[in-house]
Amino acid sequence: ERIGLCGFSTGGCVALHLAYGAGRYVGKLGAVACESTFLARDSVLDAAAATRFQRTRAPPLYMGHGVDDQGIQAVWVDCTRRRLGAAGIQAPGELANYKGTALNLCDAEVERLMQFFTHHLGLQT
Repeated sequence: ERIGLCGFSTGGCVALHLAYGAGRYVGKLGAVACESTFLARDSVLDAAAATRFQRTRAPPLYMGHGVDDQGIQAVWVDCTRRRLGAAGIQAPGELANYKGTALNLCDAEVERLMQFFTHHLGLQT
């Protein structure tokens, strides 16, 4: 519960599946973050998470996206956020969008990620 996981782009999909899918680490992490990440429409994660997190609490999730990203559309990321929330995952109320950022991280994103993990993992700054 004191381990956080963060993934970027395809790595975010891996993080989501590790934290919320059907593997041995599901539900055991303290917090999960993903940047510029989306799930395929037919992903098995939705059903696995809905089954698992009806009876147990899911680790909190942070999701961010660079507004200028030409490869991953914000609507795909936001659709994933809504789907995860519907499956019982503590998804953020809205997607954190970063202007002037493409498929990379900006200083503001790194700062918010640090705050998210510090808060949810009980770390000291």
